[in-house]
Amino acid sequence: MKITGIGGRDFSPAKIFDNRTILLLSKSKVINIIQIKIGKKLAFILKILTISVFKCVREDGMFGREITNHLWQILHGRSDSMWIGIDRGFRIIYANEAFLQHCRKPLSALIGKSMLDVFYGGRKRDRYGRYYGPLIETMDTGKELHNVEAYLPGAPQNTMRWLLVSTYLIRDKQGRPLYAFGNYTSIDKFKALERYTDKLRLSIIMTIVKAIGSRDSYTMHHSDHVADLMTGLAWYMHLSEEEIRQAYIMGIIHDVGKIGIPEQILSKPGKLTAEEYLIIQNHPVLGAEIIEPISDFASLAAAVRGHHERYDGRGYPDKLAGEDIPLFSRMLAVCDSFDAMTTNRCYRSAVSIDEALEEIERCAGTQFDPGIAELFIAYINQYGNPNNHNA
Repeated sequence: MKITGIGGRDFSPAKIFDNRTILLLSKSKVINIIQIKIGKKLAFILKILTISVFKCVREDGMFGREITNHLWQILHGRSDSMWIGIDRGFRIIYANEAFLQHCRKPLSALIGKSMLDVFYGGRKRDRYGRYYGPLIETMDTGKELHNVEAYLPGAPQNTMRWLLVSTYLIRDKQGRPLYAFGNYTSIDKFKALERYTDKLRLSIIMTIVKAIGSRDSYTMHHSDHVADLMTGLAWYMHLSEEEIRQAYIMGIIHDVGKIGIPEQILSKPGKLTAEEYLIIQNHPVLGAEIIEPISDFASLAAAVRGHHERYDGRGYPDKLAGEDIPLFSRMLAVCDSFDAMTTNRCYRSAVSIDEALEEIERCAGTQFDPGIAELFIAYINQYGNPNNHNA
């Protein structure tokens, strides 16, 4: 069977990868990986890769079996497996349908664009010198990576962003990287934590979440939403991997002190009395007291205590100001307020994302750290609200 491809070349199928991707070998000694629509004889969607066979053959002139097997290995996978490929200049040359669905981006927004620009703000490394993504590291160092955990931005609307990644290289005759492909598999958020924490620490997190939910379902969902916002903001601020994990935990546990607040106050539909407001203001203190004895969380207790402090010093419970307020507390102040504003409550309706961001901008320098507020607004404007919950 012959297939006429882009540019009028005639191709013969060399190997079928799956029901949509075929490796083609042309008479002119060119390997082409082309996606076709099944049922349409010559309907090519995209030519994603062209490599001269002369760079892939052994001395005996036979087609490089190693390259063939490698291409098979990196492109063939389960239907839910996400793939993306880049060239030496970090330009995206391939993204399969699963990857596009995960990122909520059309193919046109990726192909030919720099992966650095699309996902990592134009940078290869964070402030600690660590690579932002495994695929970037593989192309830059020439070293394949297998089953490493990574955080990929740009996947809004309740899409998992913690991923397990393996990378694969195609090299030229001199052994230099030509193309790098990454296989991304979504993993549960708690799975991302599990490698770095023992089962006891994980069970503590889950116990706290369940305890909050038993008292107040809003607080439980709110904590989950804030955890997602904290994770995204921490990444956008170029914090370390450990700090990103801590930011997620902070989102989960920041309101744990509400366990000690009477239920009639937590769920009161009307305005709180002065006495009730004083009681609710005690929940950061209660939360810190609950968290501090847990050795793994002791360092986060101060941030839990300070998450209702204000940048201008008019918050509670300690009236801290400026950078005397712990970093995670300043981040929580923004994420907490944004989720509260964009969520329907029994006593008021949610505001729009734009209205919430305008309020954060208005309160920058008084209620919120102006630098963190600016970064949060930029993050939401670029990637959207990860929590689609106007219900």
